[in-house]
Amino acid sequence: MAQSVHRASGLKQQNKKHNKLGHKTKGQIKSLSQGRLSIQSVSRKAKHDLSRVERRNQVKVIRADKKEKNLMKKRKLGTESQPPFLVCVLLLDPSLQQEAVLAALRAADAQSVVTVSEQNITHVSCTRFKQRFAFVVPKCDDLYSILDTVKVCTTLLLVWPCSTDEDLHLGEDQQRVLSAVKAQGLPTPVHAALGYHDLAHKGEPTTADSLSSALSQSLSLSGSVALTSEQPRHASSRRAARCMQQLMQEVRQYFPGDDKAKVHLLEKPGDALLCLRQIGSQKQRALFYRDHRPHLLADQLSFHTNVDSGSTGTLAVTGFLRGASLSPNDLVHLPGWGDYQLLKVVEHSSDPHPLILGGSRKANVATKADDIVYRPDHNQCSLAATRDDVKGEESSSDDSGQESDGEDSDDGASSVTARSLKSLTAVPIKKDRIPGAYCAKSDYQAAWMIDNEAFKQDFGGCSDEEESDDSEDEFQPPDARSDDEESMVAPDDDDSMSVVSSSEYGEDAYDDKMDYQREMDEYQRMKDMREDLEFPDEVDTPRDIPARERFIKYRGLESFRSSPWDLNENLPEDYSKIFHIPRFEHYRKRVLADAKLKDNAVECGRYVTVYIKEVPTHAFEEHKVTGSPLVLFGLLLHEAKMSLVNLVLKSHPVGHTRPIKSKDRLIFHVGFRRYINQPIFSDHTAGDKQKFCRYFHPGMTVVASMYAPVTFPPASVLAFRQLSGNRQELVATGSVYTVNADRCVLKRIILSGHPFKIHKRSVVVRYMFFDRDDINWFKPIELRTKWGRKGNIKEALGTHGHMKCMFNGTLKSQDTILLHLYKRVFPKWTYNPSVPRGEPLYTSGVYPLENKSDVNSDDEEDCGKRRKIEKELQDKYLMPPPSKKQRKVRFS
Repeated sequence: MAQSVHRASGLKQQNKKHNKLGHKTKGQIKSLSQGRLSIQSVSRKAKHDLSRVERRNQVKVIRADKKEKNLMKKRKLGTESQPPFLVCVLLLDPSLQQEAVLAALRAADAQSVVTVSEQNITHVSCTRFKQRFAFVVPKCDDLYSILDTVKVCTTLLLVWPCSTDEDLHLGEDQQRVLSAVKAQGLPTPVHAALGYHDLAHKGEPTTADSLSSALSQSLSLSGSVALTSEQPRHASSRRAARCMQQLMQEVRQYFPGDDKAKVHLLEKPGDALLCLRQIGSQKQRALFYRDHRPHLLADQLSFHTNVDSGSTGTLAVTGFLRGASLSPNDLVHLPGWGDYQLLKVVEHSSDPHPLILGGSRKANVATKADDIVYRPDHNQCSLAATRDDVKGEESSSDDSGQESDGEDSDDGASSVTARSLKSLTAVPIKKDRIPGAYCAKSDYQAAWMIDNEAFKQDFGGCSDEEESDDSEDEFQPPDARSDDEESMVAPDDDDSMSVVSSSEYGEDAYDDKMDYQREMDEYQRMKDMREDLEFPDEVDTPRDIPARERFIKYRGLESFRSSPWDLNENLPEDYSKIFHIPRFEHYRKRVLADAKLKDNAVECGRYVTVYIKEVPTHAFEEHKVTGSPLVLFGLLLHEAKMSLVNLVLKSHPVGHTRPIKSKDRLIFHVGFRRYINQPIFSDHTAGDKQKFCRYFHPGMTVVASMYAPVTFPPASVLAFRQLSGNRQELVATGSVYTVNADRCVLKRIILSGHPFKIHKRSVVVRYMFFDRDDINWFKPIELRTKWGRKGNIKEALGTHGHMKCMFNGTLKSQDTILLHLYKRVFPKWTYNPSVPRGEPLYTSGVYPLENKSDVNSDDEEDCGKRRKIEKELQDKYLMPPPSKKQRKVRFS
C-alpha cells in the first residue's frame, strides 16, 4: 500500500501577529526607527518631459550658442584690434620658390597693403575681407625651424608640388617633415598647389598655328588645317585634370579625416583670393599647450650686451602677444635656449602693420609716452636653483658613459626621508665638496655629488646582468669624431655588395680605415637585443660570486599586482632636488585656473616688446647664423622646476627600425620644449607598479621616465635619435602622461633551473644555484614554471646547488623552473636643454666632410661596404621572437 504524503496548501490561513505595544509613543517610534526618517514628500521636482516643439527649440538654442562661440573665436584674429592670422607656409618640395608663393598671395587682392618685418614676416592687409594676415616661410630643409613655427601659427598652408603621373609627389624627407608636424600638433590646415600652369602646358603647342603646321606635315596635306585656339586648351585641361585628381588622392592619403579638403591653385588670382578667404573664415583648431600659455613669434630682435659681463646680455623680442596674458613676473622659455627671467614688458600703442580700410593708409603715430611699461615686482619667479642643477648635471653627463649600466649606481643606494619629499622646494645641504666627484660649479651642486670610487667599494663594484653603456661616439661633436666617420657616405640602393680586394690598398691600410672595436660593440649589442626577445629578463647565475651578494638589492614578490612596495624606501639623492606633486591632476587644474587671474599683465593681442635678461651671447650669435624664426613661450606656475616626467611613447613605423636601449640618449620635443635626456622605459599598464623594459622594440608602446622640467598635459612629444653625421631620425611619438615622482618602476630578473629528478609533485632542481647558502637565502621566494606551476623550495641537497622543491602539480621533464626577483630603478639626471640642430634635410645621404680632397672614391666604397655589413648583421640578429614551440630550455 503506497504511503500518502501530506503537502501543505497555498491557501493556509495566516493570522495577524499580536501587537505587543499597541499604541506607540514618540520615544518608542524613535527607538524603532533608529534614526531613519519617513519620506513625507518628494524632495525634488520630477523631470519635465519635453514636447516635440520644446526639443526643437532646445536644439536651436544649443546650435546658436555654438555658432556664437565660433564667431567670437574667429573675431579674435585678423581684425583691427586683434593680432593677424599667423600662417606658416610649408613648402613640400625643395624646388618650389617661396618668392613665387608670397607673390601669388600678395597679388590676390589688388588693393591690399603689404609690409615686411625685420624677421622676413610678410604682413598683408586685405581691404576686401577687412582682415590682415602674416605669412612666415621657414626653411624647407630645417626641421627645427618648421616645428618651431608650427608651434605658434594659427594656420598651416601646405604648398604641394604638381607633377605628372610618373613622378612621386613626396619623397622620404618630405614625408618625415609632414609626419613630425602632424605628431606635434597640427593647426588648421589649408592646401595649395604651385606649378600648375607650367605642368598643364608641358610638351604641348602654345599656339594654334604651330599645331596646324605640325598636323599638315604629318598628314602630307596640301592645304593647311584650320585649328582654333580652343583646341589645345582641351588637351591642357585634360592633363591638368589628371594631375589635380592625383594630387587630391595624395592629400586625402595624408589627411584622411578632411574629406572636403580643397587644393587652391595659387597661379590663378581667383583661387589665391579664395585661399585667403578660407584662412580668415574657417574654424580654428585648438592646441592646449599653445592656447593656455602666452606666446609670440619674433617680428623684431635686438641684443644689448651687458657691460659687466660680455658673455650675457638683454634680448628684446617684439611681436604680437597671443594665447594668454603675459606678466613680467612670469618666466619665459626660448626653444633650444632655455628658461629666462624678464626685465620688463613694453606694450606699444602703435601697430606697425595696421589694418588698412578704404584703400588709403592712415598714419598711426603715437608718442613714446603712450607706451605702457610693465615691470616685475617682489613676486617674480627665480631661476637660481634651477640653473645650478642643470649646469652641474651637464658636466656630469660627460662622465656617464664611463660608468656601468647604472642600476647599481643610481637605483636608490642612499635614502631620503619622507619629510624631504613633501617639501615643495629643495633645501641645500652645506658641506664640503666630496673628493672624487666631478668638479661642481657651486657648493649647492657639490652637496649632492656621490663619490663614485667609494660607492663602488661599498657595493663590491659589481654591475647587473646588462652590459656596460654603449659607446657614445655617435653623440660626440663632429670635431671629436674620427676621420672615417666624417667621410662616411650612405650606401646606394643596390642590394648587391661590392667585393673589394685587400691587395688594392694593403691589409694594414684597410684596417686603419675601419673601427673594428666599434663594430664588435655593435655586434654584441645586436646579440643582446635578440636574446632579450627570446628570453626576456632571464639572467645567468654567476659562479664566481655568491648569488646572495650579486643580487643583494633584489627581493621577491608574492604577486606583482597586489603586493605592496614602500615608495619612500631607498630613494636616490636626486629625489631631494625635484618638485614633488602629490595630487597632480588637482594641482594642474588649480594652476590653469590661477593663470587666468594675473595682475600687472599685458592682455593678449597687444603688440609688445619683451626684454629678457641674462641671455647668453653665443646663443644669439648662433641664431643670427641660422636665421630661423624665434618663438617665445610664457611658463605656467612651477613649470621651470625639475620633477620626474613620464611620457607615453609609441613606436614610429618608419624611423624606429632598431631597438632602443633604456638610458640611451634621445632628443625630445615636449610641447614647446626640446632637450636631450636618457630615460628609462617601462610598460604602459594600470596598477601601482610597472615593469622595467630593457629595450624599446619597434611596434611597442612604452612609458619613458626622466628628470625634466614640469610640463602640464596635454602636450605632444616627439623623440629623435641622433645618428652619426649630426643626423636626427624620428623614432617615436606620443604625449605627456603625468608628472609623478611616485611612479614605481621595478626591474625584474629571472633565475632559471632545470628539473633533475621528478617524483609526482616533488622535484630536484639544478642549475639555478651553485651554493648551499644561496638556496637557503632565496628559500622564502615562490617558484614558478613556464607551464604555469607554482612551488616552493623545501631544502638544499648537497653543497653544489641541488635543491628539493614541491609544486602544486606534476611537472613535465621539459618544463623550466623560474625564480622572479625585483628591485626599483630610477633614471639618471642627464637633462640638457642645449640641443644641437640637425643637418639640413634633402642631403641626409651625404655626411659632412672636413676636407673633401682627403677622401677619394675608394674610401667611399669602403664606407658603403661597411654600412652593408652592418645591415646584414642587423637583419641576422634582429629577427622576430620565436614561437613557444621553437623556444628551447636555456641552461647556464
